[in-house]
Amino acid sequence: MIALVTFMLQGQAQKCASTDVPTAATAAFTRTHPTVKDFDWSKDGSNYKVEYEVEKADISHCYDATGKLLETKAEIVESALPAAALEYVNANCKADDVKEATKVTDAKGVVTYEVKIKGKHLIFDSNGKLLNSIEH
Repeated sequence: MIALVTFMLQGQAQKCASTDVPTAATAAFTRTHPTVKDFDWSKDGSNYKVEYEVEKADISHCYDATGKLLETKAEIVESALPAAALEYVNANCKADDVKEATKVTDAKGVVTYEVKIKGKHLIFDSNGKLLNSIEH
């Protein structure tokens, strides 16, 4: 779990041109998202992240150099969190503290939820159980 959270919080992504992304990664993205035309690539450690928007929600996919999908993040509205996570957030955070809610799906299909609030990242499992609270 710590590795997953560390991976999720790596804010060191640097924009890069599509031509600097390995062909396997761009091909994997194009194969699964052929209609997405407006997107940006960045390098995140040794991996590559592609970001785009769907109906005003930010979506990102992280691929390794071989084109293997490592993680997908999709911005969600706070009310789309699992009930237990929403209950925790409502009981422990002020409404204006919540900055963003994200559904995270790893390469194995495991879903977690990340809620960014002032000074913290709250990580919940797919049932809404709090897994971790990370200060930033």
